[in-house]
Amino acid sequence: MGFPTYQDVPLGVEARGSIAKTKTYRVRHGNGAYGTILGKKYQDEMIYYTPTNPQTVDQQANRTKFADAMASAIALTEEQRAPYKERAREEGGVTWFNIFIGDYMLA
Repeated sequence: MGFPTYQDVPLGVEARGSIAKTKTYRVRHGNGAYGTILGKKYQDEMIYYTPTNPQTVDQQANRTKFADAMASAIALTEEQRAPYKERAREEGGVTWFNIFIGDYMLA
């Protein structure tokens, strides 16, 4: 893994972030998939871009539903959270909050 450069100036090892809205740098760890070696660090250099933000009716409805789910989760009492916490323990690797949000979004 060599040092990334910007306008021929070395940036150092493991540079991260965007520079002057021209390039973006990231460091990722290989997971053994897609031709990567498990545990090896990879330095990526990408062209800077601004993702689109579609304002479709469906997306706005989904964003509103997600905001409602977040507010509802925060408003739950400990007793109401208990079944979600139990499911989180059973499933492992996920929080009660994520389970609640998932259920709410699928309902």
